[in-house]
Amino acid sequence: CKENKLDFLREVKEQTPPSSWFQWCKENKLDFLREVKEQNIGKVEQNEYNLEVQQQIIYKSQQFTMTLPGYTGLMYAIVYDSIEVVHELLPDELFLASKFDCYIPTSTKNDQFQTPILNNSRIYEMLKLNNVSNYAFIPQGSTVLDLAIYLNKPVIFDLIMGHIYTLSDKKILPLMQHTNQMFMTTLMILIQQPCFFDLFEKHAEFLILQQFTFESMLGDNCSYLALKLGNYKFFKYFMSLANDPKYKKLIVLHLDQSEFGRSCSDILNKLKHFSDYNNVKILYDNFQAGKYPPAPKWLGGSDNQISNLSNQIFETKEQKGDRDLDQEKTENQQQVEADKPKLRGQSTSTLLATQQLDYQILNLLRPFDCEMCEQTLKSNPSFEHIVIERKIRASALFTGTNPHIDALLEEDE
Repeated sequence: CKENKLDFLREVKEQTPPSSWFQWCKENKLDFLREVKEQNIGKVEQNEYNLEVQQQIIYKSQQFTMTLPGYTGLMYAIVYDSIEVVHELLPDELFLASKFDCYIPTSTKNDQFQTPILNNSRIYEMLKLNNVSNYAFIPQGSTVLDLAIYLNKPVIFDLIMGHIYTLSDKKILPLMQHTNQMFMTTLMILIQQPCFFDLFEKHAEFLILQQFTFESMLGDNCSYLALKLGNYKFFKYFMSLANDPKYKKLIVLHLDQSEFGRSCSDILNKLKHFSDYNNVKILYDNFQAGKYPPAPKWLGGSDNQISNLSNQIFETKEQKGDRDLDQEKTENQQQVEADKPKLRGQSTSTLLATQQLDYQILNLLRPFDCEMCEQTLKSNPSFEHIVIERKIRASALFTGTNPHIDALLEEDE
């Protein structure tokens, strides 16, 4: 039997078309894949986009059979949760990025990733025909790390990060410097996937040292993006970095969006009736007053560090002392009653549907597609000059203090 299998695999190796390679990546068929790996590494899907419901159950994690133009075998393995294939192909295809924009069905909806399909009627009709209600728009130039975030695959994201840690700084830099066609780094995409926060905390030191200083040609950066999206957990973490004077100055620079014609205070004041934005506003106001959450351990914080924030939302159990629990329950109930008239929905779709928001705020909250990015840059040619000048100021804060950041900044010069 073993000899027959070897003969079969040898025959497979000689007669494997690209379609079979991608199919085996989807189906996690590691034996077949290893036999033809050498001549198929780096191959990219050449066929046009297609999506249809499986006629028989082949893929456990994905109900659709898909053809994804511009995708590699590793990317297909991520889409279909072929973990063994991901392990196998990571060393060879980690640094390849997607060649085209793509729309992939997902089990849950993320408003930031589910951009409207306005310029491709064929794909729109295909998704509609197959009753796809949730999908993620994956911009051209997305890395496999980005893909794992867009498709909400935390296990694969963690696996890829583990592999990245085995590489030298020189090899890591190109991946960490990379942005997709939407001018987004991996960390900026993470901020748009709130359920990844625990994973972010696990890898925060690495990601922040590599990417936190970045600001896109649209003026977007990590601090501003977390504030704009009302992502309280990420924003709180970023504010905790202000315990370090260098990060404080960088955050001040990044949250000053006046050169791009927008105001963080204006955004928060107009959205404070949403609970997440109200909490972000408290953090922002405290930051302006020089009060920050405790620093993370890697930045000198400790488990026993007490925040210098005065607002009760940040009180620790020790600070509350023997406060009467019944009184606290009463106050909480009163707060719930007071909040009833307020809008409690947290999703972007809820916010966008709210008639109380003005046109400027609506535009800020709408997820961008690649066409909107291009239009924004064309209509604001001065953005490039502004961002370059701001980048120089950010670089001056960190040059000579961290080898990762120094190398990152020097590479761009």
